Amino acid sequence: MMPNPKTNADEPAMIFLTTRPQARKAAELYAKRWKIECLFRHLKTNGYNLEDLNLKDPKKNLLMLAIVTTAYILAIREGWRRRKKIPQQQYKDGNETPEVSIFREGLAILTAKCFRFIDFLPYLFRILSPKNHAICKNVQ
Repeated sequence: MMPNPKTNADEPAMIFLTTRPQARKAAELYAKRWKIECLFRHLKTNGYNLEDLNLKDPKKNLLMLAIVTTAYILAIREGWRRRKKIPQQQYKDGNETPEVSIFREGLAILTAKCFRFIDFLPYLFRILSPKNHAICKNVQ
């Protein structure tokens, strides 16, 4: 059990049931896991609706999962690049949150880029270009 790090959280404490001796390490690992849960929520029901496809062949499932995971990563990338432009919603208590999530913002941008596949290819090639890759930026 440890205090909730979020200010003005509904729950003042977080409780973890773990075999790890350090609660802080368990909380760090849970935060990483939560990002994965968000990915699956968007893939399954809240964006890509993967469950609606009802694929039976495991190989087709793996291929589709790879495709939509890539699409999810691209949506997050686009949303993150525009995160400062997303209008903020202000509450009476002074808290602010984005009007739309980074995922939803990015998905809207990505959907517009994918409207025609021939227009999507240059965008994709630009991202995959070695000069745009973080590892290659400092390589001469």
